[in-house]
Amino acid sequence: MYRKNVEFGVGIFVLAGILALAYLSINLGGLDIFDDGTYEVSANFTTATGLRKGASVEMAGVRVGRVSGISLDGEDAKIMLRID
Repeated sequence: MYRKNVEFGVGIFVLAGILALAYLSINLGGLDIFDDGTYEVSANFTTATGLRKGASVEMAGVRVGRVSGISLDGEDAKIMLRID
């Protein structure tokens, strides 16, 4: 009985290790397995007052995406846009 418990524990540990390795390989490798049909672009602006992550991106009044991130790039605001 003890031997089966040890073998089961080792099997679970090995399986968890393989799953963790696969997860890290996919994420660190930049693979997009679950492609959502969007792509990301960045744009620099001198000001981004009032702009928030998650805000709609519109073109000619039609929603074409969302703001996925905001950061500083020197003295400009670097805006990451997730386009549908």
